Amino acid sequence: MICCTILPAFAPINRVRADDEQTAYGTTVMEYSDGRFFVMGHVEGSRVGRFLIDLGASNTIIARSALSSSVDMQELDDERLPEIMGLQGKITDIKGRMNLGYFKTGTIRIKNITALVVDSLMKMGDRDVSGILGLDILGRAPCLKILMSPGRKPKYELQMYACDEIDADSTNYDSLMIQNDYIIISGAINGRPLSFILDTGIKNSLITPEAARESHVILDSNFIMVYQGLDRLSDTAVAGHVSYALLGNTRVDRVGLFVGKMPIVQGESFRTEGIIGNDILTRFRQLEIDFTRKRFRLIP
Repeated sequence: MICCTILPAFAPINRVRADDEQTAYGTTVMEYSDGRFFVMGHVEGSRVGRFLIDLGASNTIIARSALSSSVDMQELDDERLPEIMGLQGKITDIKGRMNLGYFKTGTIRIKNITALVVDSLMKMGDRDVSGILGLDILGRAPCLKILMSPGRKPKYELQMYACDEIDADSTNYDSLMIQNDYIIISGAINGRPLSFILDTGIKNSLITPEAARESHVILDSNFIMVYQGLDRLSDTAVAGHVSYALLGNTRVDRVGLFVGKMPIVQGESFRTEGIIGNDILTRFRQLEIDFTRKRFRLIP
């Protein structure tokens, strides 16, 4: 089931320099559960809880139930309600906005954050999710790295660091765009060029029905997936597979895709027709995003 990815277009990303006294970059351990990445952490006025790592969300969202009653919330009327989009369309469950002093996980500490508030978020098994970390926090560092080492002793890490800590050479990197606070990458399905949204908040990769027809996606018979997002509405997607996909210039063979509805991001020279989720990303050991130079790479 695809659940709770958020694909918004709201406030611009506020980047902070690595030497800024208000923030500290570092490393934190991630949990990979039910096809999604989580970290243990807390914001000002909350207990320690689980936070979803969601590069497909521009704004951080906190469950009201996870916050102290002493934290003031600014209520938003309909005119000021941000356009937060899920797989089903506009999400209307936003109760307000909070200015919080910090978010902390591992050795990462980000100060002065703004979070949108909803009454509650989804559960994973019998465990609550306290919040969703969006690009407004994850994009604060000049560079971000997700390390993935599955196996008998799996190890997953999130690193936020200064770009001068990596080689400035462009070898094996592909370019990316940030449009309406989405991370957009170019690629192809079975040779047909596509633009994708890069989204670690979604379990399964999606493609539009039109793109599926034109790229000759083979549909798997009698397999329908029901997914539900923050909007609490369900929809269906049909499973399929293709011979190969390109993410930038990185080839991935024998790719499974779901065909269904998704939000579309329209630019002057592109139109998104797919979402790359964790079912494809976790086939690699490492995802690196260099926000300063607008590039990314996947390391097998």
